[in-house]
Amino acid sequence: MRSRASRFADSGIATALALLLTLYGGLAFGFYWLMQPTVVKNHGLAAYQPPPMTVVSNVPWTPPDDADANAAFAFAPPAPEQSSAPAAKAEVKREAPRPAPARQRQARPRAYQGWAYAPNRSYGFRPWF
Repeated sequence: MRSRASRFADSGIATALALLLTLYGGLAFGFYWLMQPTVVKNHGLAAYQPPPMTVVSNVPWTPPDDADANAAFAFAPPAPEQSSAPAAKAEVKREAPRPAPARQRQARPRAYQGWAYAPNRSYGFRPWF
């Protein structure tokens, strides 16, 4: 005679508890792993790729000498000479009178539109559904 109850019938709760603990442990370990800082090597300028046809030189820049810097101003054109003769007076021209602007049609006042596309006011009960 066999018993109708299985010998594993009481292990359902223990199995569910073991699965939940495994799931929570895995999630806790995953979040712990995600929160750890990541160290990445900084390549700095070694990773820089200049655009094509760029001239890169290791010679340091030096400012030009003072003689070279002032060379552009050394040969300035001479200033125009001032003459002692009095300047001629310019003729004063009178402007022709302007024609009167054409009269424009006056705009008709529009009827009050209220809130252009809004519905009319509701003074009573208004359901919101």
